[in-house]
Amino acid sequence: MIQYFMLFVIIGCCISQAFQDISFNEVRSNLPAVLKKIDENFDEKINFNELVTWLNKSRLLSIHKNVLSQWRTADFNKDGFVTFDEYIEQSKNDFTNVSKEGINTDFIKEFEERFLAADENSDFLLSIEEFSAFIHPAEFERMHNFVIDKTLAEFDNDNDGGWNVDEYFKYIFPEGIDKEIGNTEQAYYFTLRDSDRDGLLDKDEISSWLLNSIKERLEAEATYILEKADQNRDGLLELRELLDNVQLITDISLHHHDEL
Repeated sequence: MIQYFMLFVIIGCCISQAFQDISFNEVRSNLPAVLKKIDENFDEKINFNELVTWLNKSRLLSIHKNVLSQWRTADFNKDGFVTFDEYIEQSKNDFTNVSKEGINTDFIKEFEERFLAADENSDFLLSIEEFSAFIHPAEFERMHNFVIDKTLAEFDNDNDGGWNVDEYFKYIFPEGIDKEIGNTEQAYYFTLRDSDRDGLLDKDEISSWLLNSIKERLEAEATYILEKADQNRDGLLELRELLDNVQLITDISLHHHDEL
């Protein structure tokens, strides 16, 4: 995914756009204008913080476009609000666990709980802002308790209010432990996140970790981009360095398009 952000930064477009329609020359011609957008201190270079800020803006733009796309379908009667029945009816074809008899009742209950949490004024109607909180709850501070409570409960198999190391592993690797990473390395990260060293990740510890993960991921992406494109190793990206990496960026994105 990191590679896509690299192209995203260069061309300044939504990450969901079909990359196969973007030519080398189109990417190259956009570079000067995009650099100006990212360059907040006007030094004609991109530093780490500017790159992180731009990546975040791009992420939020992608989220906004996703919400608008779903809103147009969900608001079936075009009254400016979405009811729960509207959402389920218009979205059921997208659900992966729809049986011949209909959507699993537990699945409906999960969506209904999130719907009610997003419904800030409790009128059983979602405005577009409330709908945004419903679709992307982690992006809204008022939804954080709901997100953490649901995530904690889903993997707290012994109902003791936290995750032991096995439950933590289940969250990290729902399909089973990644043999390349192994138990030892993941146990190390569990210990780091278990700040009070009681052998249990409580709600506060899980919240601190999960809610900071977006920032950590953006910083990792920015670091990756700098490592690949910063040829003189000064911690900054100049137009020349971006131009020198256009083909690499384009090739990577075209090759991996289906993985988006």
